[in-house]
Amino acid sequence: MQKSIAIILLFICTCSYAQFYDAGKNWNIGINMGIDRFFGDVSPQSNPIFANPLTVDFYKYRNFAVSAYFGKEIASFWFVRVNALYCNLGIKNYTMKLRSKISHIHEISMLHSFDIFGCFPRCKELKNWDLILSIGVGWLGYRSILYELESDKTINYVPNSYYKENGAFKYVVSMPFGIGFGYQFARNWKFNFATNYRWINDDLFDACSSDKKNMEGFAFLQIGFQYFFHFKTTARNTEDDYALERKSPNYQYKKNQLKYGFSPVNNKRKTGADYKTYHKKNKRS
Repeated sequence: MQKSIAIILLFICTCSYAQFYDAGKNWNIGINMGIDRFFGDVSPQSNPIFANPLTVDFYKYRNFAVSAYFGKEIASFWFVRVNALYCNLGIKNYTMKLRSKISHIHEISMLHSFDIFGCFPRCKELKNWDLILSIGVGWLGYRSILYELESDKTINYVPNSYYKENGAFKYVVSMPFGIGFGYQFARNWKFNFATNYRWINDDLFDACSSDKKNMEGFAFLQIGFQYFFHFKTTARNTEDDYALERKSPNYQYKKNQLKYGFSPVNNKRKTGADYKTYHKKNKRS
């Protein structure tokens, strides 16, 4: 538990740094839609994480999933984002004669994404394409029921207060990771295609406790769009703004005003000529 808290705090600090790093530039929002697939204790052997899309089994036990995010580019190859996801899962295992239903899955996660093409100068000819690797940490809520397949009798439910409290959920740490491609088809728009996985730190994710699988979670096959934009900022804290300020007619006067300690005698803005006149009148003997 302490490791999970430490990881969450690390990602919070990173995203906080991203907020202040060149604050007004290189923000993005996006939405993804697709289908999910469960893997865990109740998963049949004919339904692995990676399945042949040309077979009928590939399309079994799929549900609609959607996610949205708000992010910040830190470098040309690295950006962070806060991601929100919602989906439902269902699975049947005819060998174990069990059926599991996992409903109202919702997750908030912080993701770090890296563009592999952006890391290598030789990939300039692929400037409109991205090869994205993502990893992060999240906080996921769910509730699940395990049934007997033939009689549809309830065997177990998670959390234990599922029927006692309306809308009860169990919350656990999740670890999203994945790989995908992006293509920039307009100045501020990008199309994305990716496969993401979420490892769930809970053996009761499908309401079935077993040592059969070492990893429980679900996959999310997604497509979506991403929009890039800049915030308008009034703070003059960039090098370009500083260079413009140095070219201001009053810059030299203000500089000498601080250096010699004199102040204007009225509210009229001073110029370089005013300073020379004042300096001659008050020349030290």
